Amino acid sequence: MVKWMKRKSVLAVMLAAVMMIAAGCQAVGGVDLNQMLKQTLKVGAYEGSQTLEFKLLMDEGELGASEEDKALFDLISHIKLTLDDIKVKDAENASFKGKLELGKKQIGFKLAMNAEAAVLELDGAKKPIVLEVANLMASNELFGQVVDQELSIDGKPDQPELTQDQEESLAKAGQQLIETVAGYAIDKLPNPARIKVSPAQETVRGENVNVMHVQAELSGKEIYPWIKSYMDALVSDKENLRKTIAAVYDLVQSQEDVLGSAGVDTESIFGSIPEEDDRSKAIDEAVNEIVQGIADLKQEMEQAEKEEADFVNAIFNEETFVKADLFVDSKLDVRKSVIEVSVKPSAVEGDEEMSFSPITGIWIKATSEKSNVNGDIKPDEAVIPKDGLTVEQFFDMQGYQVLRQFDNNSVMYDILRNQMHISRQQIHMYPEYSSNPPIITPAGITLIPLRDTSDRLGATIKATDKGKSITLRDDATSTTIELKSGSKQAAINGKTVNWSFPVTVVDGVTYVPARDFVKALGGKVYWEDSYDDEKMLVIEREL
Repeated sequence: MVKWMKRKSVLAVMLAAVMMIAAGCQAVGGVDLNQMLKQTLKVGAYEGSQTLEFKLLMDEGELGASEEDKALFDLISHIKLTLDDIKVKDAENASFKGKLELGKKQIGFKLAMNAEAAVLELDGAKKPIVLEVANLMASNELFGQVVDQELSIDGKPDQPELTQDQEESLAKAGQQLIETVAGYAIDKLPNPARIKVSPAQETVRGENVNVMHVQAELSGKEIYPWIKSYMDALVSDKENLRKTIAAVYDLVQSQEDVLGSAGVDTESIFGSIPEEDDRSKAIDEAVNEIVQGIADLKQEMEQAEKEEADFVNAIFNEETFVKADLFVDSKLDVRKSVIEVSVKPSAVEGDEEMSFSPITGIWIKATSEKSNVNGDIKPDEAVIPKDGLTVEQFFDMQGYQVLRQFDNNSVMYDILRNQMHISRQQIHMYPEYSSNPPIITPAGITLIPLRDTSDRLGATIKATDKGKSITLRDDATSTTIELKSGSKQAAINGKTVNWSFPVTVVDGVTYVPARDFVKALGGKVYWEDSYDDEKMLVIEREL
């Protein structure tokens, strides 16, 4: 466990490097790179396009999977998200058009959002999918404790409404909070070892723009020392860190009344804001805690270099790299960017944890173009349809019900059914462990609990005549089965057939013959080896 925790911190360092590669604490070629990064925090509105591409680097000879697993792996091993048309007005109002490519398959989509909801239209979907912002907030851990404090009768968060002035004040303070904290972190960033800035003309969304072209790169061997030098810079400037924390306190305190009106307990989220007399001491304690935390992390990194040298060298090798090309205009707005990351660990002999076969690495590339930065942007309107499906409704559906929301000949239907097999149902029952276990009769006939099995298949049961007559309705196969306790006869969609064993009640639980029942619902039954040499009964069907 200790060994893994050390390795986990090493991988966190790699992630941090990916996020900060393109920055520097000093101007290069006349471009203040730190100011450029701070400027990106102030971009609220823009039009643009973006792509994000992800690949798992594979050793095909080592895959050794079934054809079904290979088909699924083909989907997830190469993913590309393309946003051709982005219109962002502010944090609440935006629209996106693009496509998602999974292997050789692609799905077009449109997404429009406002303060109330996000509306997603997928190619092949019969109805739009609606995500209500209130429900999104309720699922957010940070705000979970806030919205869960009081619930209205219908179960929706009871959130006080803020005035427009309060909302604007809160939004402004939130932006200042981000700029304050990020500003301190950005100011301390060191330059990568390899960085170059040169004037250029670049085509950005069809427009020729005079820009400064910033090229930066870190190899795997350079990432570790770069991160450590950043840590040294952070802990060496306690005075500016102190000013940053004081500014955060002031910002939060200035919004206490507004946050209180919204039902937010600032103390539970941000901690207790000290009174003026205790402010200096509290800030000093916070500074010391942060500095000590950074020092401890650096010590862990240095310890890993000594004790886990093979692991560190395997991750941070010459085939691991981070590259960035940024095109910056005269206002220090990043108009175009291309960021590429490759992590390709080398093998460590005798170390099973470093064996990633058949995956040999990952590769990520992100590109972005922006125009009309902070201009007057008009996103496509988010129209909430009356017949739209909510995300909650999707989560409550059986797999076959999800499939019915898509056209049979659509790419989305094909992926969900034939690659992801979401309409496949599988039930495991254990003679020793299940609460209502399968029963094998002296004649070798397997019986299964009717209600438990039906519920898990998504079918419904109605009992009449004090439970002696039972009607089952399976929406998935449009099948109705009528049964009577103690009888072998079953009426399946009105046609009477004889089953191998009568409907039987055991300890208050109704049992039916497994093979007859499951066959009537389009499935199959078989026994399979389980752990500890036990057998389990498997009920399976794909709709």
